[in-house]
Amino acid sequence: MPRDPSIPDPKPATNTRVLRLRLKDKHATVLRDRAMWVNQVWNYCNDLQQQVWKRERRFMSGDDFATYTKGAGKEGIL
Repeated sequence: MPRDPSIPDPKPATNTRVLRLRLKDKHATVLRDRAMWVNQVWNYCNDLQQQVWKRERRFMSGDDFATYTKGAGKEGIL
């Protein structure tokens, strides 16, 4: 029995690609340091998003986050 094309699929097919890299040990300390700062910025943006949601009941856009994280590059974080 053929499928009715007017009924959408309940679960669309998705493709996931995995990229695996092996990094040399000489880069490990730099990558570990940058990963810590990325985690700090992620946590800051997550906390900021939750505060804006509680106060205004809206989600922040990328432009909204850009104004709050603008000086991070000058501080050496990013």
